[in-house]
Amino acid sequence: MDRTPCFNTLATNQHLARKDAADSALQDLHAELANDMQKALAGLQGHVPSFNGLGAMPREVLKSAADEVVEALDYMETAAALMLVLKDSACPLVANLRRAVVDRYVESNADSIAEARGL
Repeated sequence: MDRTPCFNTLATNQHLARKDAADSALQDLHAELANDMQKALAGLQGHVPSFNGLGAMPREVLKSAADEVVEALDYMETAAALMLVLKDSACPLVANLRRAVVDRYVESNADSIAEARGL
């Protein structure tokens, strides 16, 4: 007599159904968040869903899209993509961004570097 467990039980089928539902819900959430950020980057909305994780459980909140963009730039793949845009783009809006980055860099660093150099 074969003692191989049967994997087609009701409990297993229910577990797999719940897992499939959870996977589908997570895919829907990914699509929702991507859509919200795309609309925010197009200027159609100012805030996107995010979370506040300071408590025991994360709580959904709305955050400024600009804050979320700055936070995304903390990750190297996002920063690398931005650096390619800054390096290669001929767009006048990117040229304005380049100037703003240079101006902010100089403003943030000039006094301290001058002091470090003894100027």
